[in-house]
Amino acid sequence: MQVIGFAVCIGLLWWCAARALSPGNREQLAKLGNASLGQIAGVVALSAVTLTINGAAFWVVLRPVRRLPPVDVVAVNSVATLLGLAPFKLSLLWRVVVHRARDGLPVLTTGAWLAAAAVLIVLGVFSPVTASMAFPHERSLGTGWWATTLGIAAGGTATVIVSSRLFLRPGGWALIEKIAVSLPFAPVRRAVSHLLPRGHEGLRMLASPGAAAPAVGLRLLDIAVQTARFLVVAGVVGSDVSLDTAVLGASAYFVIGAVAPTGALGVREAGATGVFAALHSEGFAAVVLAVSAADTAVVLVAAAASAAWLRVDRLVLGRGGARGSAAGG
Repeated sequence: MQVIGFAVCIGLLWWCAARALSPGNREQLAKLGNASLGQIAGVVALSAVTLTINGAAFWVVLRPVRRLPPVDVVAVNSVATLLGLAPFKLSLLWRVVVHRARDGLPVLTTGAWLAAAAVLIVLGVFSPVTASMAFPHERSLGTGWWATTLGIAAGGTATVIVSSRLFLRPGGWALIEKIAVSLPFAPVRRAVSHLLPRGHEGLRMLASPGAAAPAVGLRLLDIAVQTARFLVVAGVVGSDVSLDTAVLGASAYFVIGAVAPTGALGVREAGATGVFAALHSEGFAAVVLAVSAADTAVVLVAAAASAAWLRVDRLVLGRGGARGSAAGG
């Protein structure tokens, strides 16, 4: 199924390329070919910034449970981003193996970490997307857009923190344990009981204002940077795109790439192209592919540098060793 899904993704990438190379987009392609060095450097720099922000968001979520070097977490995330383009969920396997070998992080703790990060990612993306849908065709970020975005982000973050703290209290955790022991089928009960300690760690991450709030803030910043990439490339080809459309297209590009079960390559480009086609009168396939090309080039370079920094050769040869990390507060 993974192979079939990846083949479909490659087909979608071919479809996007066919749209971008169609006669109607020749003018856009010509303008892309004449882009200045500054414009190209701007898109590349924005791609590097979004990659760094994503790694920093993962790092800050884990801090209540483990304090790992931020450079290491960003490096692991860079390689995982590259592997996320391929099928078989290699990015997930990479995170588990590397953090287990280098940092002594238990597999289930990594699972709780990724689950907590996913909750905060959803919240961080949902806020600007909702605001962009509520205030369409905005040429500037008005008061209503900002109030909606920040209101949802702040309210959602506070709800996550408060509810997580309630479940961490003796009464709340006792309720979770009571539900666990009352589940049907003994194998299910044993599995859930085994997962509960790591679930507790995940709640500690979500209950920490010093982790949850910065993580949501970094996600909002990331969406802003990804939106800026599309706006810069759209400006190169002379396409007049509203901010709400750029936010929705950039969010689709990120979310589809993150959740794609058979690799992000192809499906994220097709998804973003479809969103722009639905919201914008002009063809946007060339813009999406240009952003994707810059993104992929940056990820390739960053992943190679990160692999060298992490000494992947030692991990492969079994000499990585587990490095202890101080427990967080």
